[in-house]
Amino acid sequence: MPDKSPLPPCWPTSCDGSGADASGLEQSELGHHFADCQTLRGRLHFLRGGADTLHGLVSARFMTSALVVLALAIVGHWVL
Repeated sequence: MPDKSPLPPCWPTSCDGSGADASGLEQSELGHHFADCQTLRGRLHFLRGGADTLHGLVSARFMTSALVVLALAIVGHWVL
């Protein structure tokens, strides 16, 4: 298998055979972009992360989660 493809790169972000390191300006701009995104998301990002974690836990253990909810409902009905 050849090390390099005979075809030219077909995407605009290719490094054309040179190093793929990002320049300082690119890294700086990326840092500013991440900071802006984090500012815009704020508290909702934290809540979304918690909801995604809970969803992952429940969906991976659907039957167990359903049985726990059912047991809590039965105990709650019995206590009241």
